[in-house]
Amino acid sequence: MTRPSHSVRVAVQNRQRACPVDCAAVRALALFVLAHEGRPASAGATVRLVSDAAMIAFNTRYFGKTTPTDVISFPDATTPGHDATGAYVGDVLVSVEQARRYAQAHALAPDVELARYVIHGLLHCLGYDDLEPRARRRMLPRQEALLRAWRRQPACRPLLKTPAIKAPL
Repeated sequence: MTRPSHSVRVAVQNRQRACPVDCAAVRALALFVLAHEGRPASAGATVRLVSDAAMIAFNTRYFGKTTPTDVISFPDATTPGHDATGAYVGDVLVSVEQARRYAQAHALAPDVELARYVIHGLLHCLGYDDLEPRARRRMLPRQEALLRAWRRQPACRPLLKTPAIKAPL
């Protein structure tokens, strides 16, 4: 596997206050995913960490749903201001509150669940889909393989700055 290049353009925007997040760790994860999915060093993405209220607003605006969701992805061409070269893969919105809530309800580590959401959103931007069973059988194992590989990296650190349940690799 290739090592992520730090010339990859990844922006992380923390737009929520419910959970302290290590934005550098989120960026490192995004770099890892893009590199391991074979994206060129010029590839870029934006990961925006949002509150439930913000996620509801996006979900309502783009999908007509008035509930929060875990992840919304806007792949390259649908992202306003995308890179004309195609190197920009897209924007990913992640609800940190949803990750924490789901993790607590299922006895999972919240930072691992947040990492899963970031990976899931980036895979959508890279063309993966989970709406149809066949596509889901391709996407979800890839998502979990990337999560396991990330967690084995020496550079891997918790995405949340609060103590969390230690999850097995």
